[in-house]
Amino acid sequence: MKDIGIRELKARASDIVSRVAEGHEAYVITRRGKAVGILAPADFNPPGKRDNSAQAWRKVESLIDHILPNFIKITAY
Repeated sequence: MKDIGIRELKARASDIVSRVAEGHEAYVITRRGKAVGILAPADFNPPGKRDNSAQAWRKVESLIDHILPNFIKITAY
């Protein structure tokens, strides 16, 4: 991600937003040298963060496969 000062962002807002929307660039917005926010595409996944939903669903399905046969045996009596 590139750093961009709040004044530069204000001066180039239209260009920067276009770059974010079309080029999938992301910016750390700074004020007086300190990070205050992030401007990124709506589908942005920060580095080190990833969508683990598929992995989570596989775990849920595995648990169901493990638990369900035992549940059926118990309720069959």
